[in-house]
Amino acid sequence: MTAPAPWLTHFTVMAWFLWMSGEGPLLATTDGAFSLIYDRDGMCAYAIGDDERLTSLAVEDLRDRWTMVALRSSPATLSLWVGAGEVDLWPEAPHRPLTEFVVMKDAVGFAAHVASFSRVLPDERLAAYWEKGRRLV
Repeated sequence: MTAPAPWLTHFTVMAWFLWMSGEGPLLATTDGAFSLIYDRDGMCAYAIGDDERLTSLAVEDLRDRWTMVALRSSPATLSLWVGAGEVDLWPEAPHRPLTEFVVMKDAVGFAAHVASFSRVLPDERLAAYWEKGRRLV
């Protein structure tokens, strides 16, 4: 998928994933700027360029069930949502533009409702997407 334009300062990218196997990432930019949710020794990780961040989520907790993943970026911070809420806040994250991306790279499963926004979606909007989506899957 292609973001409409390289969004430099504010954006949200989100999707629903069913991750069945493979290391991931579930979503990555083609230029290597972002890699979202991949297996790092049994834990979920993500990276901005070469800077990796481990989360407290075990890969086994995300496998074989649908879940929503969202990354929000602003000049002040980077925020990763998985499922019902924020799982990581990275205040001093390196910032990269959101460019063309692929889903389910080196992962087996499904992706649905992949979307990108040229703004940071508020908590209430992500929570609403989560509530609506979880009733459908």
